[in-house]
Amino acid sequence: MVTAPIMPGCRDGVKLRGARARDGGAQRRRSLTSPDPSGIIFVVKLRDALLSAAWFGLLTGFLEILTLMLRKVTFGRMTWVSDDFVWMIPLVNVLVALLLAVLAFLAVAILARLGRSVNAFPVVIFCVAAAGFMNLVLYVPHIHHYALTLLALGLATQVARLLARQAAGFRALSRRTAPWMLALVVGLTVAVHGQRALADHRATAALPSPPAGAPNVLFIVIDTARAANFSLYGYGRQTTPRIDRLGEHGAVFDRAIATAPWTLPSHASMFTGRWANELSSTWRSPLDDTYPTVAEALSAHGYATAGFVANLHYTSRELGLARGFAHFEDYPVSLGQLVHCSALVRTVATNFRLRRFLRNDELLSRVSADEINQRFLAWLAARDSTRPFFVFLNYFDAHLPYLPPPPFDRQFGPPPSGKVSLLGRWIIHPRRHQPSAQDIAAGMAAYDGALAYVDSRIGALLDQLDRQGLLDKTVIVITADHGEEFGEHGVFGHGDSLYLASVHVPLVIAYPPRVAARRIAEPVTLRDLAATVVDLTGVSVTPAFPGRSLAQLWAAPARGANAPEPVLSELRRPTGVLPAVPVAKGDMTSLTGTGRRYIRNGDGVEELYDVDHDYWESRNLAGLESGREELTEFRGLLGRLVSPNTAHAGR
Repeated sequence: MVTAPIMPGCRDGVKLRGARARDGGAQRRRSLTSPDPSGIIFVVKLRDALLSAAWFGLLTGFLEILTLMLRKVTFGRMTWVSDDFVWMIPLVNVLVALLLAVLAFLAVAILARLGRSVNAFPVVIFCVAAAGFMNLVLYVPHIHHYALTLLALGLATQVARLLARQAAGFRALSRRTAPWMLALVVGLTVAVHGQRALADHRATAALPSPPAGAPNVLFIVIDTARAANFSLYGYGRQTTPRIDRLGEHGAVFDRAIATAPWTLPSHASMFTGRWANELSSTWRSPLDDTYPTVAEALSAHGYATAGFVANLHYTSRELGLARGFAHFEDYPVSLGQLVHCSALVRTVATNFRLRRFLRNDELLSRVSADEINQRFLAWLAARDSTRPFFVFLNYFDAHLPYLPPPPFDRQFGPPPSGKVSLLGRWIIHPRRHQPSAQDIAAGMAAYDGALAYVDSRIGALLDQLDRQGLLDKTVIVITADHGEEFGEHGVFGHGDSLYLASVHVPLVIAYPPRVAARRIAEPVTLRDLAATVVDLTGVSVTPAFPGRSLAQLWAAPARGANAPEPVLSELRRPTGVLPAVPVAKGDMTSLTGTGRRYIRNGDGVEELYDVDHDYWESRNLAGLESGREELTEFRGLLGRLVSPNTAHAGR
């Protein structure tokens, strides 16, 4: 049989070509509608990498929480973070781990394009494990960061090798346990906020009926505000016009002295009426419950109590100052607080060199005076208006790094443009960074601008209270916890000396029904504020707060028959101080009397100044013949005030 060849134009040939054409078209359509297998593999691997990274972030977050709690319970260390750290730390660690996983995976993908085959899984695990271990080892004290970094990298290397051999099992474990870990984070979040709300509700529900006609009390502390820079006290710049105006209707104390030149013991003295040496509050120890506070006393008499603080380091709930307040707000829920909660991210974000490069001096979690006012007014609007209130406000804007908002940043000169950081570095490394006179002047201008900003916010708050008809029913107390030094004795900042620049603070008390408009020259101590507030409210407290009510000074002649005893200030040496600051020589004490100030340093050296004629304490009279008798008198007074039986038992 002879078979004819298939010619190009015949019917069978057409069918063949049509079938091939249809098959080719189907293949082209499948290539457009179906994913490439290599793309599927990439997506699956990236998904697994992200899941593994998130799992590691959650795990190291829980370990970091456990580390903080063990340090607090076992060693009594402060956590210095918000109660929200139980959910903030895992969240930040997860976000950091996910970012590192994506970057590591992309790097491996780029290497693959360049012809270098690298297993992505151990690379991703190494990166996220290194970050997680860094979060943990940074809590190890007294070891250099370079050594800690090497330790974290070594641990991460071993973990990456181990899990690379068990990759499938680890992925299965991650998929099974990650949802439960996430649920735990959500549960902790609900528990923290629920416990706080429940505590507020219970404290408010337990309040007794308040006394009829009891006034409100607004207790304002401007953190780090030295009296010398207030126009209220004759300063050349108009830094405090609103407080000046308030002073025209109340008692202005020209020589109010803080019991300590730093935040915690000074606040603790104001709240308890105790000298600093009687209290448990130290650089690393909170105020304990040995002595009652003003908030507790007024709460027991039916006052609604609330505190709103901006100094997140030394006036937070953790430091014991929230005792007696039914409602207390400290750390905000913010991006800055998220960064602050993570040891690794915080260390990077607060690095001096990085901050200098970025020209950014701002704190991670600044709470401005405006925010403090808003929090207070929101609480005020929601409170039971039939009760009097005792409210404590702490403004932090005058503290380093002195960054007032516009227009206050230029009110007394151009912004310092990095010079404020220089002052901060001088405090930390006094021999390495010495600011010039121009640097100090720029810092002072920024500081004065910050005071002016706080003054304006206080004025705005008082105006709001006036519009609500509350101002005439409210005792207003405005003071500061301590001052600030700008090199007057070679010292910058505070907490390092007991010179007037550090302990002389403003004090204004206004309440027209009971407080006479008067200026009082007699030296007074802030520890008397507890007794004064209780006196002005008219409630009876047993036992009474120690000290005296300052009401006797505006109700009596300018100076009584008997000269008052000098007022005490103390400074206990913190750990790790530098030899360039006075407190490095040991614990310091000072007495401020009528026209004289006495300072005894930790090394036994004594100083005596005529502050009526030498406010900045530049001429030491201790070595002069004329000062010997006064030194003997001051030594005796100091011995009576600082005796062994007045020291806190827990120290």
